[in-house]
Amino acid sequence: MLAELPPTLPVAVLIMSPQEKPALKDLRRLSLLPMREAEDGAVLESGNVYVAPPRQVLTIRPGLLCALTPQDDRPSPPPLDQLLGSLALSAGSRALVVILGGEGQEGVAGARALRGVGGTVLVQRPEEMTGAALPTLLLQTATLVLSPATLARVVADLLGHRLSGYKDPYQAVPSFEITERKYREANQAFLVEISRDLSQLASEKELCHTVGLKLAAHLGLTCYHYVDVDEDRAEVTVLHFWHALDVPEILGTYPVAGFIASDRLGGLRAGETTIIHDVQNELQEDSPAAAGLREGAAAQKISAYVAVPYSQDGRWKAYFAVADSQPRRWTELEVRLIQEVAGQLSPRIERLRVQAALRASEAQYRLAEEAANGLSYTWNLEALHVTPGGLASSSTPKDIRESLRTLTPTYSDGFSRVLGYSPGEVPLTWAAWQALIHPDDLERVSAEYGQPFLPGRSSIEYRLRHRDGHYLDVLDHGVVILDEQGRIRRLTGSVTDITERRRAEEALRESKERQVFLLRLSETLRTEPDVNAVADRALGLLLEQLSLDRCSIAEYQLEEDWADLTHQVGNGRMPPLPNGVRLSDFPEALQVMLDRTLVIEDVTHTPGLSDLDRKNMNRLGVGALVAATLRRGEGRPLRCIFAVSASARPWTSGEIALIEESTERTWAAMEQAREEMLRRQAEELNAFLVRFTDTVRRFTDPQAVAETACRLIAERLGVEHAYWTEVDWATREHVITASVHTPGVPVPVIESRFPVGDWEPLASLQRAGLPVVVDDTQEDSRLPPEVKAGYVQIAVGADLSVPVTIDEKLRCALAVNQRLPRHWSEGEIALVQGLVGRCWSEVERARAEEALRASEARFRAVANLVPDLLWESEPDGLTPWYNQRWLDYTGQTFEQATGWGWTDAIHPDDREGSARRYGQAVQCGQPLRQEHRIRRHDGEYRWFVVNAFPLRDEDGEVNRVYGAATDIHHLREKSAVLEARVEERTHQLAELNAEFESRNRALEAFAELTRSLALHLDPYALIRRGQEVALSLLPEGFATY
Repeated sequence: MLAELPPTLPVAVLIMSPQEKPALKDLRRLSLLPMREAEDGAVLESGNVYVAPPRQVLTIRPGLLCALTPQDDRPSPPPLDQLLGSLALSAGSRALVVILGGEGQEGVAGARALRGVGGTVLVQRPEEMTGAALPTLLLQTATLVLSPATLARVVADLLGHRLSGYKDPYQAVPSFEITERKYREANQAFLVEISRDLSQLASEKELCHTVGLKLAAHLGLTCYHYVDVDEDRAEVTVLHFWHALDVPEILGTYPVAGFIASDRLGGLRAGETTIIHDVQNELQEDSPAAAGLREGAAAQKISAYVAVPYSQDGRWKAYFAVADSQPRRWTELEVRLIQEVAGQLSPRIERLRVQAALRASEAQYRLAEEAANGLSYTWNLEALHVTPGGLASSSTPKDIRESLRTLTPTYSDGFSRVLGYSPGEVPLTWAAWQALIHPDDLERVSAEYGQPFLPGRSSIEYRLRHRDGHYLDVLDHGVVILDEQGRIRRLTGSVTDITERRRAEEALRESKERQVFLLRLSETLRTEPDVNAVADRALGLLLEQLSLDRCSIAEYQLEEDWADLTHQVGNGRMPPLPNGVRLSDFPEALQVMLDRTLVIEDVTHTPGLSDLDRKNMNRLGVGALVAATLRRGEGRPLRCIFAVSASARPWTSGEIALIEESTERTWAAMEQAREEMLRRQAEELNAFLVRFTDTVRRFTDPQAVAETACRLIAERLGVEHAYWTEVDWATREHVITASVHTPGVPVPVIESRFPVGDWEPLASLQRAGLPVVVDDTQEDSRLPPEVKAGYVQIAVGADLSVPVTIDEKLRCALAVNQRLPRHWSEGEIALVQGLVGRCWSEVERARAEEALRASEARFRAVANLVPDLLWESEPDGLTPWYNQRWLDYTGQTFEQATGWGWTDAIHPDDREGSARRYGQAVQCGQPLRQEHRIRRHDGEYRWFVVNAFPLRDEDGEVNRVYGAATDIHHLREKSAVLEARVEERTHQLAELNAEFESRNRALEAFAELTRSLALHLDPYALIRRGQEVALSLLPEGFATY
């Protein structure tokens, strides 16, 4: 398998073994792909092979992420189930798993999970394996069970591998070169496998599906079908069909001309294989038939096609075809393989049909024999002397019937029993026989019996009345018995009850017709452009198919006791139904519709309806109806299709099924159309709003924004007038701030201001935030006479107004109107709704920008009036704004000062300390006050006191810092002079204080001397004391001599 994989592989490959991991060096010899051991957390990459490590459980998480966990001795679930289960979640239908072996139940749960999400599981045939056999459940779960010779090829094909496209890459690796011989060997092994299937399978459907699916997998195809051909009727019948993609089934009968290209018919009749490499390019015939074939092929996603015919006794009977969804160059080996498969398949199918027909014939013979034994009759004609050809040459049918009236036939006991009578209860006369025949068949049966009696009279089918009143379908086959002279002796016959067969045939016919109709319905609805077109088209087709008098769609509003009849079609035999009905007017019918499809064949006599039901249905002109309801859970009907007849009519099971299936398909188509319409509307709305936003993005005038919105919406909707109003709640009035109108059209006279509460009930809708939608101002039943008169006064026939409410308060509205009535579509309403919200946002933006500009202008004016230097900076010191005083003082330009330029103006001795204190203040979120010197434009530094205030955001983080610098240089100078004067005065005071202290000491010395004079009378001692005192009074540095 590794050798078959191309070297440029668009997928990742995982290898997991229950034993020790395979040696990478051995694996690398088998493939050019890079190989590695899977690692936990690694993301799978295309074109790589990953080998699971031993004793580890490998799983793949979303995002194709590898996850490895240690493996227990007895892991539960088993490692393979864990891997497959993880692939089901992470890769889904993109996963392709090949199981080559295993034991126990390992892999069963994982394979089921993978198949459940659309993954592919291939398993090697058990008889080809070594070791333990795989469980039967795993084989049953597998997509395909293949031999080793086929397995690798199927994997390559399923990965999109084509043999012809990979010759060059393998030329560099001769040992792995894919040759024609190898391909022939693979095909031969495949044919052996197909032969085994053909000999073992006994069901045509199972046989065709098994062989077709295996061939599709082997060649990487997307489709096969088996078709019967009826040359006499010029019809083909698709009996078996499979497609890998999501396309409608095409089972059923079709004209040959509408199913096969005319230029290919001759070849198929001659037994030649039809090969088409590219349908759209090869079917170039310019005719409606060829165009239809190309369109049908595109719908069925068939781009390349091979059809192999099957003929019997020189007549073309059937063909087997395969197809691919992409154009494809069929190789000779591929075509030969398809021919060989078809050559084995078609005869085998024919043999199965012959065997089935033989068994059916034997069963029918036994059934006929039993019926003849139970329902037989005999007319004894001897008394009439009848010869072959009649009673006489001139006998008329009337003569023969009159002759039969004189005879008494004999019946078997079973005849009366089948008709519900006791033996002998029915008179054995011609008149009694005629009384049992359905009135619509009596003339035809009488004419048949009135023909001259001929040997081998043909059979006739008609209806006989049962005792309980219902009729049985019977097949009457009579045989004329002759005597030796050739005279008619008896007319012996049997009557077979074919009621069930007739019902089966009718059901089959209805089923075929239903499938053809449903296919036509689906194809037709797919091309309709919108929801209304889908609904009208579906109802019209259903009305025509079932010969209805009226067909309508209803949507239930259970909480409001109401059903809206949104769409209806009909004919002149029945008046239109109202636009809505009250559900409680049909109580018994509603109870049925809550649970199942409502079927009423005769409103007057059908049991289960109340008098109120009958009264209201008769009032609507309903004679019979079928109501097929879609539900969202039990007792929650959503929508319904009513199929109505004006008179009583029986509904067959096929008709009921057709209505039910048409309801489902119609709603699916309507939902798809609605989604497509919403997508288109969303794209158109988005493009329109982008255009509007791009137009007004640079507008700074709110009125210009509103006028642009009015102009664009008026152009887009083609209305004559559009205006924008805003609510002045101080006066409780609408104020028209902008309006536009179509040139040349009279402008409605609308006051520029009008009260909020005028024009009820429309005003209440606006205050509630709901759009006001008026299609016809004079026919809208919601509007009182004074509002209608108001619309006439302002010449408005259709009006659409969408409000904007904020905090449950009406703020503004965008209105469009015109003189003539108009139906406002959902898309148009959504367009105005989208625009009014966007316009209000842009108007508020323009106002906010206008207010901001005014505020900034006022701020700059005030900021430039103050003498301080002002700035705004980021938390890190980056400064984006200064007032003009900073620039004038420093002489810096704005560009020089922006950012970190302000630091150039700070005195070098002050920069570091100022920056440090600034950073600390911002970090703490505290105001800052400091002094430093700032250079003036003439180079002089002056002292400033700086105050910085941090501003916090909602999270408490500092996001802005605002600062102001005040010039205090003159204060600093005055402070210096004052300090000098204080220092001088202080010095003078110190000197005076010293002198005072000196004089004080002298006085104290003289006082001491005086006291000493009184104590010392010795003159010498007195002199010495006087000297001491004198010396003590001298300043330092003086000495005596």
